[in-house]
Amino acid sequence: MSDMTRQSGGSSSPSPPIPSDHPSQTVEIERSSDYRKIYTNLFRFRITPNDISIIFQAIADTPGIPVAPLKVTEEAEIIMSHSQTKSVVIHLSKLIAAFEREFGPIKTTPAPTDDAVNSMVGSVKSLGFG
Repeated sequence: MSDMTRQSGGSSSPSPPIPSDHPSQTVEIERSSDYRKIYTNLFRFRITPNDISIIFQAIADTPGIPVAPLKVTEEAEIIMSHSQTKSVVIHLSKLIAAFEREFGPIKTTPAPTDDAVNSMVGSVKSLGFG
């Protein structure tokens, strides 16, 4: 478990990558006083020429009991550069693949259509990026 760090709550996560220009540097992780855990069951993205945001949301629902109007609470927004976002995607893909090898496929909701993704990218191009 040399590449894993133990976090509170018994979960483990990969250690942050050490920059290649400092291969022998140690990393000390300290939690901010603003740190908190949230549960999210919904998310949306925002993309600009400079960064990508993931807005984590929660739907307050009780199975079998319709709620009108549907209440969605935005819990947190993470803003990252395009390259950092791609790095997160790569790491999550590897983590999910390892999990599914061990425990079987994870069921998901349908992915967004290509039209929805192309529309989002098109709106960024209209801002003069790309």
